[in-house]
Amino acid sequence: MQTDLSLTSSVSAGAELAIRECADQFRAEVWNCPVTAFRSRREERGNNRETAYIQAITAAAVTHTLTRNCSQGSLLVSKNSV
Repeated sequence: MQTDLSLTSSVSAGAELAIRECADQFRAEVWNCPVTAFRSRREERGNNRETAYIQAITAAAVTHTLTRNCSQGSLLVSKNSV
């Protein structure tokens, strides 16, 4: 299976958007949404509201980025990957 690089780069860009937005939202809080929270394995994260927020903001940012890139016509999706 061949990975479409524009799709992969869109997902990566969405993840980076999530990291920046999370840091911005919590910049004045005790838990300031460290990058390490995004980079840890899912099994290593606790079941808490911070983990839930990280998962939610990542899903939203990736979905937003993919949708934007698709509507702009900048995603090249092969028929084999659909």
